[in-house]
Parts: sequence; C-alpha cells; structure tokens
Amino acid sequence: MASQKPDFDDLEKLGNRIYDRDFPDISNFPEPKLSHDAGNGPKRWRDTDELFADPAGQRPGRGFPFKALFIGAIVFFLVCASIAGVIIYRGLNTVSNSNVDVSFLGPVTVAAGTPLNFSVVVKNNNQAAMENATLYLSYPSGTVEATDTKVAFLHESGTLGNINSGMSAMYDAHVVLYGAEHATETITATIQYSIPNSNALYQKKETYTVGISSAPLLMSVNAPSQTPAGAPVTFTLTLATNSSNPPGNILVTALYPFGFQFATATPTPTYNNSEWLFPTIDASSTQTITITGYLQGQENDQQTIHFLVGTQSQNDPQKINVIYLADSQVLTIKRSPIALNLSLGGSANGSNGVITPGLANGTLVVTNNLPADLLNTQVALQFSGNALDSTSISPGENGIYRQNDQTVTWDRLSVPALGSLSPGEQVSVDFNFSTLPANLLAGITDGSITISANVSGQESGSAADAAPISATGALSERLMSTVNLLAHAVYSTGPFTNSGPVPPRVDTPTSYTVLWTLTNTSNTVFGGTVTATLPPYVTWLGQVSPSTAGVTFDATTNTVTWSPGTLPAGGAAPVASVAFQIQVDPTVSQVGTAPDILDNINFSGMDAFTGVSVTASANSLSTAITTDPAYGGETGFVQQ
Repeated sequence: MASQKPDFDDLEKLGNRIYDRDFPDISNFPEPKLSHDAGNGPKRWRDTDELFADPAGQRPGRGFPFKALFIGAIVFFLVCASIAGVIIYRGLNTVSNSNVDVSFLGPVTVAAGTPLNFSVVVKNNNQAAMENATLYLSYPSGTVEATDTKVAFLHESGTLGNINSGMSAMYDAHVVLYGAEHATETITATIQYSIPNSNALYQKKETYTVGISSAPLLMSVNAPSQTPAGAPVTFTLTLATNSSNPPGNILVTALYPFGFQFATATPTPTYNNSEWLFPTIDASSTQTITITGYLQGQENDQQTIHFLVGTQSQNDPQKINVIYLADSQVLTIKRSPIALNLSLGGSANGSNGVITPGLANGTLVVTNNLPADLLNTQVALQFSGNALDSTSISPGENGIYRQNDQTVTWDRLSVPALGSLSPGEQVSVDFNFSTLPANLLAGITDGSITISANVSGQESGSAADAAPISATGALSERLMSTVNLLAHAVYSTGPFTNSGPVPPRVDTPTSYTVLWTLTNTSNTVFGGTVTATLPPYVTWLGQVSPSTAGVTFDATTNTVTWSPGTLPAGGAAPVASVAFQIQVDPTVSQVGTAPDILDNINFSGMDAFTGVSVTASANSLSTAITTDPAYGGETGFVQQ
C-alpha cells in the first residue's frame, strides 16, 4: 500500500519523486533532441557606449519631444535678447546718470578778487523725466560772496525743478575766488533728482576748474644777502593790492630760521613776534612791515626766512586759511669780528622774547673773533620800553649807570680784562633790572623792554687813526600778561538762595554758591577756560549766573568748565565773573573736618601779544566759608 504524501511545492515534489522507491527507471525516459542552429548571438563583449546606445531605427520617435523643447528654448532666448537690445539701444531702459549731461559755461581763468560768473547747464537725455532736480555747488577755500567779499561762501544750492526728456535747465552762479597766482581751483557741481513713480534718488557729479591768473596782492621783500653773526639785520616787506576788490583779514606770517632772535618790528606784530593781521587793505595804498633781528650761526651758514601772505583762518586766528603769496630770503652768515651773546635769566639769543613781571637778571658775553688782540674794548647797554622800571637798572660789576639815557657802560677801568682780549678770548658782564610795579603795569597794554648792546675796540697792530671795530646786538622782551583767578564759596550771599545747616551735618545736604572772578593785567588773552572738579560727595545743582556765562558740567568726570572766551586787558579790575550752585552731603568719616567742595581750580588761555600760554590757579574750596560775611571758618566743620 502506497504511503500518503504531503502537499509540497513543485520542486519538493520533483525531489520526492526522484528519491521515491516507486519512481520509474530513468533509462526508460526518451533523450531530448537539441537544436543545431548557430543563431545570431554576439561573438564579443560589447562596450559601454554600445550597450546603452539606441540602435538606428530602433524604437523610432523617442528623441523628438526633447529636441522640440530645446529648439523652442533657443528661439525664446533669441527673441528676449533682441527685445533687450532694442530697449538698451533706444534708451528705453531705467534712468542712467550717463544720460545726464552737466556742462559749465564760464571762463577758464580769472583774476583773484574779481567776480567769477558762470552757468551750470543740465541736459536730460533719458527717456524718463528728471523730477525735483536740485543743484549743489561746492567752492574751494577762499571763495567769498560776490556781493560782500567779507563773507565766506563755500556752498550754495539751487532748484532746477522738473527736466523732461531731451530738455535742459540752467543755473547762474556769481562768486569771487581768492587764491595764489597760477593756482587751479576746483568747483564741484552735484545734481540730485528722482524719476516718476520711484522713491530712489539719483546723483550726478561734475567738476569745473578755474585758473587764478593773478593774486589779489603783490609782495616784495628787501633783505641783505649776508650778515655778520650777531649783528642786526633788517627785513622790509611791502604789500600792495592787485585787485579793485582786495580781500579782508589778511594775515602775514614770518617763519624765522633757527638762530634768529627777534628784536623789533613796525608795526607791532599782532600775534607772537611773527604775525601781522590787516583787517582791511585799501586798494590805493600799501602796507610795509619792517623786522629787525639777529642771526647766530657759523661762518658761511645759510639761513632762510620765509614769508607767507593769505587770509586768516576762522578756526585759528594765528593760521592762514588760503595762501596767496610766498617768498623766501636766503642770508649767508659772515663771521663778526666781535661776537655778542646777550641773555636774560639764562635764555640766550633766539629765545621766545617773553618776560614775566618782576626782577630779571642778564648777561652779555663778548668774544674776540679777530686774529689779533682786541684792545680798549668798551661795552654799552641801553634799556628802553614802556614796562621798564628805569630806577631798578643795576650793573653787576663796576659798571656805570647813566639814568638820563638809561645806559650802563663798562671799560678797561671798570673791567681790566676789557683792556686786551686775545683771539678767541671771552669776557662777560652782568646786570639786572625790574619791570614796573604791579599797580603801574595795570595800565600798560602790550608792554615790552628792549636792551641794545654796542661793543667797540681797536685791533692790535692797526693804524692809530684806523676806525674802531664794533658790533651790536639787542634783546626785545615782550611783557606777558598776568591773569589772576579768584575763587570763593559763600552761603548767605550771592545770586542763589542756599539751604541746609551751617555748620554742615552728617547725611543732611547743604548747598553753597561758588564765585569765580578773573582779572587780566596788560594784554588781551583769548581762549580762556576755567576747570574744576567736584568730590564724589558734592552734587552739581545746575544753577548758573549769568545763565549765558558758558558754564558746563561733565557728570562722567565731575568736571565744571567755564569758557569766558577773550579777556580784555583790565589791570586789577575784574574782567569776567560767574557764580554757580553746588550741594554737599557730608559723611560720618568727615565729622570734625571741613571737607573740600571744589578741587583743581585752574585757568588757561593764550596771550595775544606774546603768543604764549597764560595759566593761573586758585586754592581748593571747602565748607570753611571764610569769605562769607555771615560765617567764620569754624562754621565749616561737619557736625554729627
């Protein structure tokens, strides 16, 4: 009986049949017939390109959609490019600054100080209109108004309005240029505009250059080509107008070489000893400046002095804004047979020539530069000046003072060494003098003191009737102004009502009024500034009298600054004053003391006559308000 077979898949069924004992003998199966047709199969491995290539004629029509799409894209691109080219060529694109022409109608040269009349023409070559067009003109430094040459004119603007396509607009300008001869000045024109239906702003810039054919002033300088060392040398500068409309505020600056010592000048310099300001120069007149000084140096040294002429800067009165003229003079130093070195207080020739009120000590050193002895040398010093106290002049050693001509003399009788000076030998004499007392200086403006030296002698071996050999020198000292700063703290007086306990108490605020006063003796002082600092326990209350006094407070540094500006010469009388209010909050650690309420009180300014800085200071202020008529010093000690 045959066994029951499970239901397997075909492969398993075949396996079972093969190994089934009942499977028929395979030899009884017929042998299959195989085909002998060689077929058309490939005889080698194909390349990758062949493997993926689409044989010709196979699957027809497969690339047609792609080719049509590609050809259509090319056609579309060419059409767009053609349209864009037409737009660009015909100017139908957006507005371009290259389509805005800015031209100038005016002269290429102009004489300085004469009116320059020119026009700015703006043409719109865009297809779109220019809306709200505005012209801005920037002029070079030194430009002034045509109607008032005293008024600087560096910028102006004008409205051009709407400029339609293909149309033009014109703006007329009238100014006066000042500059150096043959200089080239540049005027910048900026056009600002918009286009319809847009908020964007467009700008176009162009420049207009104008040559200065002639300067508004003429300058000539007369000076020697050589000078002995230590001998006086004089320069004469002459200014003349070269314009029917000469500029104002002309500043002349002399740049002295190293070793030059200023002695005198006519007129007196406006600033330092080297700057002269002429607010106006009449068209039909000339201005002459004469400068005398002394040059020191080695034999055959060449020294150059420079002169500059131009308009005064509005920012710095001692600087030139626009230079019109420049000149230089070269001097050769020749050895003087007698060299002089005159000094005050150790400051020799070439010093800044400034003296402070009070006693001054001086020395004159005489050197024989001759190849032979210098015999019977005589020395004379003559003193002059409105700040000199003639009764104070005193020779240091055996000199003789003649008060009638304010001269001190020395000879071989008073100083035996002057009888014979060997080649290269030196001899010195000393002297001293004082300025006028403070009460007399108070009425003097631009005070000065001049010391003139004259030395002569006979060269050994010269003929008896030979002229003596001589040398001269001088020192011109300008008196510096004295500024005094007075500082007081009060409670019961002043422009403000103060509050709080006096004496001050811990943790209870007390307010005080601070009074500052300035006096200035003899010269105008400009740029005056007073500063002070508040301690951490002092509060700035912001009350100032007068309110226009120019007082500011910097809370970051706790600094009070007062800018009184220019101080006129006033002698001993106050020339500026201010008051302000502060508040003190004492602490426990300050009990029994009078704490400071204002520290580091300092003044600084510039002396207009001497050109040097002027400083002053005041003592710190405390709660001990000794200057208050209602309180004494004991009322300043902090109470518990």
